[in-house]
Amino acid sequence: MLLKLLRWEFRSTYKKFGLVLAIFALVCIALPLILFACNRQAAIICSLFTFSLGLSASCIILYIFCMQRYNSNFYGSEGYLMFTLPVESQTLLLAKLLSGFIWTLASFALVGCATYTALWIFRSNADLWRVFAPVMDLYHFNPGLWLPMALFLLLSILDGLMILYFAVTVSKISIWGNWGVAMGLVTFFGICVLQSLPTFFRTGQLARISTGTAHAVSKAQTLNLSAFYSWQSGWPMMLTYAVVLVVLFQLTVLLLKKTTALK
Repeated sequence: MLLKLLRWEFRSTYKKFGLVLAIFALVCIALPLILFACNRQAAIICSLFTFSLGLSASCIILYIFCMQRYNSNFYGSEGYLMFTLPVESQTLLLAKLLSGFIWTLASFALVGCATYTALWIFRSNADLWRVFAPVMDLYHFNPGLWLPMALFLLLSILDGLMILYFAVTVSKISIWGNWGVAMGLVTFFGICVLQSLPTFFRTGQLARISTGTAHAVSKAQTLNLSAFYSWQSGWPMMLTYAVVLVVLFQLTVLLLKKTTALK
């Protein structure tokens, strides 16, 4: 049944999400490359603006679409139909979470392509690359970080979506009255702040990262990414994400049963 729900999710969302990703690919990847063949200076200017603006806009729009889909599918006109299906609430929620996760992964893949395209175009201008090259040289990347970085990315995506869905569900609790949206926002930002506390409370970690970054920028030293993404330094945040994900999933299932009870 989960696969059927996922197919339904993609059939219902591919136009919106696909359009956003297509526009991002066109504006941030295809357009700079087309301009590069005609006018390199125009391509550089285009990349500088479209990459930063396109990245921010696409991320915001995708999350808004995820929120709208969750809200309309569970609390809108489709809600009654969804909860008459012969499936448990956790299966319905899991389908939403996985579909949002896959669309977000697709957007991250496009962001990676857009980043590579922008750097390739910037490298064609010697003066501009002299500005970027020292910054790029600051970072030392260990190939052994691929696995923890990938796990961190996957957990952060799932965690972010689950917080969003939980906040929407909290906002639908009847006791809030007209303050539902405000309580949803408080819930979202409150959880985001609270789950980041383990990182900040780790002994000396924040100070070491800040100091190392400042020294790297001022003295052109290297900033080792192991301080952020290695198993040893990254496990507290990964564990926090995993715990928050599981707890919020269970709480959301319980709230869904209460806030969407059939009358």
